[in-house]
Amino acid sequence: MRLYVAKCLWDNGFRSVSFEKSVPNGYENMYIDIYEESLVLFVECERYPERKSVIERLKGLRDAYPTARFVLAVQDRMGWRAPGLSQAADEVWVVCRDGRVLTPAEWAEERKTSKKSLK
Repeated sequence: MRLYVAKCLWDNGFRSVSFEKSVPNGYENMYIDIYEESLVLFVECERYPERKSVIERLKGLRDAYPTARFVLAVQDRMGWRAPGLSQAADEVWVVCRDGRVLTPAEWAEERKTSKKSLK
């Protein structure tokens, strides 16, 4: 999932992509999956995101980088939970099995279309 998100950033012209960015968080450091320096963008890739833990990570990130943007990337099968997680991050992205990175609205529309075609 991380590689798909990094590829999406790279394909959109953002070249300062790094992995496992260390962020000071009290007495310990926390590591965010992907960091894009020119945007000051942190992306956390979660397979089974829990709203509370995502909010805690966002608070720690905001303490260290107040102007940073925080994106939560979730797997395709968790896409239906993405709208509920939108308040826990600045943006939520759904990473599809074929490597595309979509907004929750784009993903939901695509799902509705594919469900209609199955009927």
